[in-house]
Amino acid sequence: MRKNTKNQKAVKATKAVKTTNVVTKTTKTSYSPVAKNVYFDGRSYRTRITVGGVCNSRNFTSKTAAIRWRNEVRRTIA
Repeated sequence: MRKNTKNQKAVKATKAVKTTNVVTKTTKTSYSPVAKNVYFDGRSYRTRITVGGVCNSRNFTSKTAAIRWRNEVRRTIA
């Protein structure tokens, strides 16, 4: 039989030590209304409009492009 030395005991103790757990959190995107059917999330403008029971949604980098697309879709409905 082998005798355990102090170094072997120290190695066993360090292997059993657990490191801290890392928890990642994701933030939920919140949209603030800018105009009717146009919302801003801090980076882009989202336009949502329902046509014939189907919801159409697109993201734009500029507010004018979002409103222009919304108006075009509204004209196709009328």
